[in-house]
Amino acid sequence: MITSRALSTLTHRAARLGFVVALLGPLACAGTKPASGSSAPPTSAAVIQRNELLAREFTNLFDAIQALRGNWLRDRGSDSFSKPTAIQVYLDNQRMGGLEQLRTISPRTVAQVRRYDGIEATSRWGMDHGAGVIAITTAR
Repeated sequence: MITSRALSTLTHRAARLGFVVALLGPLACAGTKPASGSSAPPTSAAVIQRNELLAREFTNLFDAIQALRGNWLRDRGSDSFSKPTAIQVYLDNQRMGGLEQLRTISPRTVAQVRRYDGIEATSRWGMDHGAGVIAITTAR
């Protein structure tokens, strides 16, 4: 015979297990592989690969990013009341400036473009990168 204490313990453990499964279930199902039968390569919200850039005819990298990941070009709100920062552009780890610099880069020369949010950019490049960074790696 099961005592009420044992039943209570079992119920508590089952509830905790159910909570963990509910929490981790979506993570286990979330993958970057395309659905079976799909020939599309996996995409990432934070990265644009060379094949995505070359799949369409873009005149410059600004137009490509605007078409493929337009939200990268939008300010996420001010990171400071006194001295707000702007999204910075890096080309092969060299700081180029603001978003307008993307208009000077041909997508054919790019291997990868990655968007770093404000927290990632600040921890990697310093306090004046609170709005984020678009880092470009060229094809060599």
